[in-house]
Amino acid sequence: VRDLQDEVEATRLVLPPGLLARIGAALTHSHIRLLGPPGTGKSTLARAVLQARVGDDYGFTVGTAQWTGEDIIGGPVPDPLNPHTLVFRPGIVLAAAEAGKWLAIDEINRADIDAAFGELFGLLAGFSIESPYSPHPGSDRRVYIHAERPAGDLPDGEYGLPPDWRMIATMNSWDKASLSRVSFAFSRRWCTIYVPVPPPSQYAAILDDMFASLSGTSTPEARAALARLFVTAESDDAPTLRSLGFAMGAGV
Repeated sequence: VRDLQDEVEATRLVLPPGLLARIGAALTHSHIRLLGPPGTGKSTLARAVLQARVGDDYGFTVGTAQWTGEDIIGGPVPDPLNPHTLVFRPGIVLAAAEAGKWLAIDEINRADIDAAFGELFGLLAGFSIESPYSPHPGSDRRVYIHAERPAGDLPDGEYGLPPDWRMIATMNSWDKASLSRVSFAFSRRWCTIYVPVPPPSQYAAILDDMFASLSGTSTPEARAALARLFVTAESDDAPTLRSLGFAMGAGV
């Protein structure tokens, strides 16, 4: 597993000083969410952080509006061996935790946060929960989820979140409709790290590198048009994304 700095440099992301140090410090005690405008490299950064910390052994999923608590924590599904009975199947988050696989949730605010992640709030706050579901047909027990997974094997129907297991979520700060659905109860259970648009000087260098890679092609007009739209803070002849408050990262 490579060093975090080396892993991120390999992606060619342009990040502000100190951001990687904040991520590294946050991961020692918390799950993190990367918040920022489109194109700032949040998804790429999340993958790079996971790669640096756990290698290839991680999960990556994308939030959807169809998610429910059963998708996240788990719920009853037909038994593959007997479709007429139901068995408990861990959801995306619980399955990743049980496997010890760190998990990235891209665009997490596409989901209905309170509806899909409600049970997870308690677990992230340190409270174990008892599910309304039985671990298998005929059982008189309920599925029990430890906020901090005890060492060793657990009894049938018990699960838990390992203390050193982490999630990394990304959120698009432009999506005001979905951001308004993100409650304080959700936000305070993550360490939020803002991923900004590069400043104009760095953005201009990114454009120069991009056009330099187009060998044998002279494109000064295209380069000037992109610089005017994405890089320029103010313009006398036309509004720019920065002047309108809609700056985008170079990932677009």
